[in-house]
Amino acid sequence: MQIDPIAKSKLNTQYKNCEWAQLIQNLKQYGIFVNQWSLEPELIKIGYGKEILETLEECGAGEQIVAKLHSQLQNLEFTEDNVEYWLKQIDTIGKGRVGQRLAGKLQHTHLPGGKEIPSYIIIRLPIKGRRKAVKVGE
Repeated sequence: MQIDPIAKSKLNTQYKNCEWAQLIQNLKQYGIFVNQWSLEPELIKIGYGKEILETLEECGAGEQIVAKLHSQLQNLEFTEDNVEYWLKQIDTIGKGRVGQRLAGKLQHTHLPGGKEIPSYIIIRLPIKGRRKAVKVGE
């Protein structure tokens, strides 16, 4: 990723000065996700739990695991221990594998009246004939 030297210096200064809120905001401009957890718990918090659960099931999560995750979603039990359990299941299946399948589901949910994907998440897709991924809509 290319970041101009002035912007890079600004990011470094914010990091060294522990200006976390400003740093996180500026990193979003470059498509860098920063939060307490990884992406999946944030998506669950804003309403994408069903899609993540479906993805885990499609990727081979066992029936007992799926039942437990489903129960946590239905009962809105999203404690720190439960977040760790979800992340463990994602890691067991493979974060890349889950992420790839989940990306396909999420790119079709940004519809009028539907759920919105967080603004700082930039979906990039390879375009036939180009070696480099570009922003959707370019």
